[in-house]
Amino acid sequence: QRGLKVGSVTYDELPKEMLMLVVPEEEQDLAVRTILDAARTGESGTYGDGKLFISPVDEVYTVSSGAREA
Repeated sequence: QRGLKVGSVTYDELPKEMLMLVVPEEEQDLAVRTILDAARTGESGTYGDGKLFISPVDEVYTVSSGAREA
């Protein structure tokens, strides 16, 4: 990614989006396929379309109460 040039000014920090989802393990494949289909530029995709990172969620806490969720 080379950035964006407007007149004589080059902006080399492109805006990014971050989406964080927690889905049940049995719905992971559907979630991945859905995101890939929706986020891909065109039919074959383009460098810079993004990445998906999959990791387990071992524990969840509610910040306001400090309670651990099941």
